[in-house]
Amino acid sequence: MSAFKTAMDHTAMSQQRDLMTHLQTCGTFRRWITIPFLWEPDASMLQNFGSLPTLDNRIGGASARRPVRCSPLLAIFIKNHTEYKQSITGPDPDAALRRLLRACFVMEEKMFVGLYSPYNLLSGGSMVIDLAFMRAVVAASKWLGVASFPEGHICTWPPKEQEWC
Repeated sequence: MSAFKTAMDHTAMSQQRDLMTHLQTCGTFRRWITIPFLWEPDASMLQNFGSLPTLDNRIGGASARRPVRCSPLLAIFIKNHTEYKQSITGPDPDAALRRLLRACFVMEEKMFVGLYSPYNLLSGGSMVIDLAFMRAVVAASKWLGVASFPEGHICTWPPKEQEWC
């Protein structure tokens, strides 16, 4: 997806920006999307990627935090192929997911807000960046539809075996 976005010419990028602005104005990205539980993460195949405050403590208060995990290959992609830079205080999973979404979607800041913010995508994705990203792809494919998102539109999950090719 990142390579597809990078390869877009000026005209295609401009058309995509216009579409995204129109869809935001129409309230499309506030529309509730049902995203099925995609898979059960295997903790033995994931590495720690920092932590985030619990939902109750996002504004402040106690220091309860939830660990966030990521597959090693996705962590390498985030660090080497997005604008994400780890801060002195350690990894920031919310910022990492934001940068990953920015690398793959035009005007992602219009789509992934409110109920679909990176924090909420992570919360709904078992605090695993891989799952959160796939939740974002499914949401985007439903909002944009087959015509605008042919590379990633999936009507049912998991896709049938012949749809994988």
